[in-house]
Amino acid sequence: MESNQVLYMITIDDVQTQAQEILGRKLVEDELIVLKEKLESGLDFPLQLTYNEFFKELKDNE
Repeated sequence: MESNQVLYMITIDDVQTQAQEILGRKLVEDELIVLKEKLESGLDFPLQLTYNEFFKELKDNE
């Protein structure tokens, strides 16, 4: 794998598909900005937990 390869990505199309299914409409620009901020702050802690758990598993299996 290349060091700059994306491992996981959420696109605006992904979000708009979900919004259409759940809300019955697409999000407007202001809503997308708020969601982006929430995703950035909301993913940080769970992401750190995921890293910690994954690295712990690797270390336990050494």
